[in-house]
Amino acid sequence: AALTFTDALERGAAATAKLASDGGGLELDLVDAMAQSASGIKLLRATAEAKFGEDAKNLVAIAGNTTVAKKLSDGDVEQNAERATVRSRDAQDSIQLKMIDGKWKVDVGALTRGQDIVRVVPVFRAAGIASRKLAAGIDSGKYKTIDEARRAMTQLMGETVAQEMRKEFEPATAPASPAAAAA
Repeated sequence: AALTFTDALERGAAATAKLASDGGGLELDLVDAMAQSASGIKLLRATAEAKFGEDAKNLVAIAGNTTVAKKLSDGDVEQNAERATVRSRDAQDSIQLKMIDGKWKVDVGALTRGQDIVRVVPVFRAAGIASRKLAAGIDSGKYKTIDEARRAMTQLMGETVAQEMRKEFEPATAPASPAAAAA
C-alpha cells in the first residue's frame, strides 16, 4: 500500500493514491495536491536534467535524487496486526499504514502529523503548477541557463502560490448565476 501510494503520487495518479489510503475531506484534497506536486516536480527534474545535466540538481533539490517510492521499497517495515510503518533505510522518509477491512491503507492523518493542512494544500498545488510551467519553458528553450530557470522558478512559485491561496481563501465576488443575483 505504501509503495502503491507513493508511486501513484509520483505519477500524478491521485485516484490510485486515494484507493491506497485512508482519509476524508481535506485529507483527500491533500492527496490530490500531493499528486499534482510530486508529478510536476518529477517532470521538472527530468526536463531540467535533460537540458542542463548535473547543474539541474540544485534546481530540483526539493525532489531529491531518489524517488520516495524507490527509497521505501528498499526500506524496513515494522508492523503489528493493526498498524505498520514503512521507513526508508536513511530514516528520512516513512509512511504509516493501518489495517482497514483486511487491507493495508496509508494513514493520511498520520502524514499530516495532526497539523492544520488548510494552507498546505494550495502550496502543493502551486508547486505542481509552477513545476510544469517551468518544465515547459525549459523544454521550449525559453530558459537558456540554469540561472534563468532558477529565477523563473522563484517567480513562478511566488505568483502561483498567491493565485492558489486567493482561490482557496477569497470569497467569490460575482454571483454564481443571474438567478442568484436576483434572489
